[in-house]
Amino acid sequence: MLEKDDVNKLVMKLADNQFLYKLDDSLMWLFNIETGETYNLNELSYFTLSIFDGKRTVGEIRQLYVDRYSKSGVGEEVLLKDFNSLLEHLIKDSVITLKNK
Repeated sequence: MLEKDDVNKLVMKLADNQFLYKLDDSLMWLFNIETGETYNLNELSYFTLSIFDGKRTVGEIRQLYVDRYSKSGVGEEVLLKDFNSLLEHLIKDSVITLKNK
């Protein structure tokens, strides 16, 4: 298992078989182009997935997430817990991968 500091240094990106699409602020999807599965996304999920661009580290993405959503009045501790849970889910489901893969 990677330590938190190690994870923060990883550069990750949307997996090659995943495709994000945003029609407008209320219609956003994630498509798996291999299986045909589609997922309706909320703004938070779309934003988070869109910044896994293969350029930023997980630590940088985590900070962008906290900066953006702390303005809504949610505490940083709750945001970090939510981000970590989302990150684990995205990795487990192979939605995001390491940049060099």
